[in-house]
Amino acid sequence: MHFHISGVLDFKQVRNSAIQIIIVLLIAFAVDKFIGLPESIRLFVYLAPFVLHLLLSFFMKKKESWLLGGILGTLVSMAVIVVVLLAS
Repeated sequence: MHFHISGVLDFKQVRNSAIQIIIVLLIAFAVDKFIGLPESIRLFVYLAPFVLHLLLSFFMKKKESWLLGGILGTLVSMAVIVVVLLAS
């Protein structure tokens, strides 16, 4: 059996999915940084975008593309957040 990754993944959807989650996580970080979230809800605020992304993937046609974008977006966002925290 011959497998083409391009047949499974829609890279436009991966990109859009990643951009959406990056924006949401960076907004959450900005709110936490400038307003200061209580410790009790900080973890929820950072995990909620990825969990919602995961739940929305059940309704997407190309689940693999949507989830890969979410994972990549989460990793990029967390890297940016760590760099900003280390720089300050």
